[in-house]
Amino acid sequence: MRYFLIILSTFCIVAFAQAAEQTAIKQKKIMVVEFELRDVSPLPNVAQEVERTALIDSVIKKTLAENGYEIMPACDALKKVYAQGNGYLYDRPEIAGKIGNECGADYVFMGQTWKPSFLFVFPQVQIVDTRKNLTREQLVVVSRVVQLEASTLDKNVTENAAKKLAMQIIDKLKSVNK
Repeated sequence: MRYFLIILSTFCIVAFAQAAEQTAIKQKKIMVVEFELRDVSPLPNVAQEVERTALIDSVIKKTLAENGYEIMPACDALKKVYAQGNGYLYDRPEIAGKIGNECGADYVFMGQTWKPSFLFVFPQVQIVDTRKNLTREQLVVVSRVVQLEASTLDKNVTENAAKKLAMQIIDKLKSVNK
């Protein structure tokens, strides 16, 4: 009987430790809205700028996934609101948070490349917490901007800026989730 209790106790301890470990490493789900180009330059939306925006989007998502975050595509309800116009959803984090919650995400990631001239561009991101009953100020967990002053052909600078944004997101989310 004594050996049975020791074996049972060991089994319970191992099972409890495994359950605790799985809970601790539970991936946070980040629903990603398509990174948009907000180009207000005299010659807007040139192909190279569209490509740069796509590169920023892919590098950030890849970096988040490599660091343990589950990347979710935008649900249909979020896509519908996003389609209302350039910057519409980005400027309304409370809508993104509400819909993200309804679609099962922990956070909603929104990004845009704001391009006011030919000389520079500002990739910017927002991470919105989807928990209910948060004020507008509490919803936006991350709001970061970097300035790029490089040719659209210089992919290294673009990738480095995107990685910098991604690491700022990761650092902030780690501090929020402690």
